[in-house]
Amino acid sequence: MSGVFEVRVSGLRFRGFHGVFESERENGNEFSASVAASVEGSADETDSLSDTVDYSALAGLLVSLSDSRSFMTVEGLAGAYAALVLERFPLVSSVEVVIDKLSPPMAADVVACGVRLVRSR
Repeated sequence: MSGVFEVRVSGLRFRGFHGVFESERENGNEFSASVAASVEGSADETDSLSDTVDYSALAGLLVSLSDSRSFMTVEGLAGAYAALVLERFPLVSSVEVVIDKLSPPMAADVVACGVRLVRSR
């Protein structure tokens, strides 16, 4: 018997070079992300990491993607990440990604602006 788990990473902070403005892509900005992956696995019975998704791998994949590419939009970053999660982790049936740009360059005084994306197989 297998179950469906929600493997989560919350509040992952990283620096990225993403944004519409050239200065954002040159100087970078701080981001925060949360990921929830629906995993169809049996780790509750086997107690084996091979029967679920390693949350460290989920976090590392986002940081690696952010370090390797610059995106104009947070939507582009979230979409590329969601696609990678579904490609690399066959036990994941859907993934929810929330990415916030902290202190975005705008006239309004806000803590963060961001996107939430849900993608399924």
